Amino acid sequence: MTDKFDWAWDDAADVVIAGAGGSGLMTALAAAERGASVLVLEKAAQIGGKTAIAIGSFTASETAMQRAAGVADSHDDHLADMTALAETIGIKLDPDRARRRIAEDAVTLARLCELGVRFSGPHPEAPHRVARMHNIVPGPRALVETLAAACRERGVRFRTACRASDLAVGTGGRVTGVIATTDAGVFRARAGAVVLCAGDYTANRDLLRRLAPEATLAEPILATHTGDAHAMAVRIGAATTGMERLRVPHVRTTTWPHVEPAPELYELGAVLIDREGRALSASHDGIDAPAEDLFLVIDSRVARSLASTGDDVGPGRDGWQRTDRPFIGTAPDVAYAYLEDCIGREWYLEAASIAEVARRIGCAVEALADLGAAPFHVIGPARRYMMGVGGALATGTDMAVLDTDGSPIPGLYAAGEAAAWMEYAGGHGYGISWATTSGRLAGAAAVAA
Repeated sequence: MTDKFDWAWDDAADVVIAGAGGSGLMTALAAAERGASVLVLEKAAQIGGKTAIAIGSFTASETAMQRAAGVADSHDDHLADMTALAETIGIKLDPDRARRRIAEDAVTLARLCELGVRFSGPHPEAPHRVARMHNIVPGPRALVETLAAACRERGVRFRTACRASDLAVGTGGRVTGVIATTDAGVFRARAGAVVLCAGDYTANRDLLRRLAPEATLAEPILATHTGDAHAMAVRIGAATTGMERLRVPHVRTTTWPHVEPAPELYELGAVLIDREGRALSASHDGIDAPAEDLFLVIDSRVARSLASTGDDVGPGRDGWQRTDRPFIGTAPDVAYAYLEDCIGREWYLEAASIAEVARRIGCAVEALADLGAAPFHVIGPARRYMMGVGGALATGTDMAVLDTDGSPIPGLYAAGEAAAWMEYAGGHGYGISWATTSGRLAGAAAVAA
């Protein structure tokens, strides 16, 4: 869009944000705290985005919770561990940017605690040398609700079911607003600055296949993540980074908290089966993973080899690490779920017989002859999901979106999965920390622009 607009604006704000997940909410709060009027446009019917369905872990160093638990840590040690972790997935981090990211994450965690977000931990996480994982209590929805309430207290306005689809560009190439679509038609919001927080592109199958023709794809964990922010920005000359780098699909339960069975479970003898009772590999070698329900079955022998709450000493849930016995999967609040934590969950069943397992799955008893000894523990249904990608809009450390020459596009910022000023580091706890840290920085920069 150019500066010769032939329409009337439907709304206006100092800062207009596309996306109301963790990054969008933190952006809105940071901007509102600095006196800006803020309007947030959210594509979905409710706010929260991927943050609301995450596990809710936040990896950080030199935190008050670490000090209270007697955990000696430093940002330098964290940088060394983060660098080593990134290298395991073939990524070489920029040390200056990574160091800044680590320091900013600690500031963000402290701010979230000030706002009333509660965390458990710190919990251990391989390969980190000390406990750095802080988990939201009772889960990530509490973070969403706390940030949304803080935003509304400061006058932030939200408009849901409103998909940002284009950017208005004025004199000198400055972004001056957002064009969106709603059930009622086109909605246009004028802005002093725009921040793109609309998530990734895991639900854009055509784009994924063009970027990585041979990659294994699966259904997205969130259907609204179609790369809207990337498309809007690229149309006006924005640069991207790592767009062809996709993360492999993960087996996760179909309902929140989307637990991913720990890989060690398969090594011990747990079996992944489909609704026909056929045993499958956790990985998928084909180009497109089928959209099929899967169930993890743990027999009594494997169950006896798992960590339990009696193994924990602290700080945090550390029994699995101390005993080298597997947990079920990462989980909200407790960080690592043991079998005891699965009781009562809709995705868990303790079955006294093969027949009961078959009824849960919907297959013939005869198909399950080699499952082992009762009792059985059934986790599912689960599916293979695309959880994220490695690409984003290129930004500076102030979250300003860069053009293909490396210069900031005036009035345009990005945060969360739509933005990157360092490569994805891998591991748990860096998703929500990046969402909230990048949002905090983007909100402050957008107001100052």
